[in-house]
Amino acid sequence: MRWQTIETPHGAAAPQPLTVRAQAIPARHAFPEHAHAWHQVVYAISGVLTVAVAGRSFVISPEQAVWLPTGHRHRVGSLLGAEFRSLWIAAAAGRGLPADPTVFGVSALLQALIVEAAAID
Repeated sequence: MRWQTIETPHGAAAPQPLTVRAQAIPARHAFPEHAHAWHQVVYAISGVLTVAVAGRSFVISPEQAVWLPTGHRHRVGSLLGAEFRSLWIAAAAGRGLPADPTVFGVSALLQALIVEAAAID
């Protein structure tokens, strides 16, 4: 079975200093390689995501997230499907954060904050 492409979100900048998007990605679907004018944190609340960036591929479970600094071309997909949250952080609001993509652990507190932030209208 072939992978299906999902349309990437459009926009020149993050709409606010912090925007949280809740999304589901079906099995064998992926966003095409793209970059943003904002920083992004990709976090799977269920399922497993694959994130390809800077010549590396990461397999992300709900215990981890990926930091994607502004301008880094990346591709996000899921072999078996996943529910995930994207935190878009305005470029100016991300000063002092890492300049390179990185994987980091997600504590129970951070997980709860991400889930609650996504529920705010």
